[in-house]
Amino acid sequence: MQNGAAKEGTRRTAWRLLLWSTGTAALWFAGGVTVGTARAVLWTLAATVDFAAFTLRYPTPRLGRVTASEWPVAAEHLADRHRQLLSSPSAS
Repeated sequence: MQNGAAKEGTRRTAWRLLLWSTGTAALWFAGGVTVGTARAVLWTLAATVDFAAFTLRYPTPRLGRVTASEWPVAAEHLADRHRQLLSSPSAS
């Protein structure tokens, strides 16, 4: 269970991610409904903004940047995701 400060940090991190994801969603969706070079440009721009936001730790007005203590990391979750990525599909 999280204490009050940890819950507030998690809440602030969620708001940062929501704001940045909402902002780039328009680029992802616009790329999805266009074709050709426009799609490539929009998706490249969306990926670049997403990567930059992560690299800069999601800077957001009034909320600042994500600190290491606010970033929720669960080793079990990461291990499970890597297992899913690296395991071969089962034969059905």
